[in-house]
Amino acid sequence: MSVSMDGNCVLELNDKPILLRKDKVVYVDDKKLSGTEAFPFHGLSLDYVKGDLS
Repeated sequence: MSVSMDGNCVLELNDKPILLRKDKVVYVDDKKLSGTEAFPFHGLSLDYVKGDLS
């Protein structure tokens, strides 16, 4: 799922969005992080949808 960038960017890394809030939905995209483990979004206690924030 590709998400347009007209929401509120909540978290970014080097100008690349990682977490975005749009229309009361939180979208996450951690593929831009260079770590071997996924970002622990579940620890934020938020309902979220994985998407492509390119």
